[in-house]
Order: sequence, then structure tokens, then C-alpha cells
Amino acid sequence: MKKENAYLYVRGHCLYNSLVSMGSKLCEDTAVDFEQNILKPVLAFEEYDEISEIKKRYSIIKDFKKKTCRDIRQEKAFACSNDSLRINGAFGLW
Repeated sequence: MKKENAYLYVRGHCLYNSLVSMGSKLCEDTAVDFEQNILKPVLAFEEYDEISEIKKRYSIIKDFKKKTCRDIRQEKAFACSNDSLRINGAFGLW
């Protein structure tokens, strides 16, 4: 956002919030989430380089987080199995 486009930025957010508010009211007492099921699918987010870049970065972070969590779980499982091997060996259970 720059000084030159701040007005449009704010107006765009006001318009979006108004649409979400009205659409949510229309969808009240239904199982429809207006913003997720109706509004977002018809918006052309991919046309904006900034939004595409954010999605790409988010995807990289999400993949890294998944991999890191999986690695941590595997390390904990390995550490637990090694501990049980040491304990069993110490008590002559081998």
C-alpha cells in the first residue's frame, strides 16, 4: 500500500466488509457461509501479484511446518524406542 492508493485500499476493505455483512445476513439460518462459499470463490485473487506471492509464501511455510512436525514426531518415536531398548537391556529383558 502506498500513499497514492491508500484511499482505494480502505474503500476496498469497506466494500468487502459490507458485502460480507449483507451476504451473511442473507444466509442467516442456513448452513451457508457467505464469505467462504459464495464471495471468495468469485473473487479474482489470482490477478493480483501481491496475493499470489502471499499464497506462495504461505504454502511454503505450511509445507515446512508439516515437515517439521512430522520430523519431530519421528524423532520422539525413535527416542522412545531407544529408551525402551536401553531399559529392557538394563533389566536383562533381551
